[in-house]
Amino acid sequence: MYLSLHGVADPNDPSAYFYPTTATTLQQEELLVNVPLSQGTSSAAYLEAFDQYITPNVRRFRPDLIIISCGFDACAGDSPAHPDGYLQLDPHAFAQVSTRLMPRRMDGL
Repeated sequence: MYLSLHGVADPNDPSAYFYPTTATTLQQEELLVNVPLSQGTSSAAYLEAFDQYITPNVRRFRPDLIIISCGFDACAGDSPAHPDGYLQLDPHAFAQVSTRLMPRRMDGL
């Protein structure tokens, strides 16, 4: 199963450097969930989307192994291309992603 919350470039912005039309709309399939987020998405909005789309799918799939990639340009101040970060996540949001995926938490929800 592949699950992704990610920033999506504005197709009308010529300076956008993401691959065009890649996961630009919400996709929810049995083994694929893509959740595009606009530039400047806050930690709170990111975690809300995580709880809405990621948590229930992980709970349903019940994986034996989870690999987390925290992405590029997600943390505020993390990229020369986007000095404020493409998304506006803070370190607490990254910790919450890990915490929300811990097995005992998944079983208890």
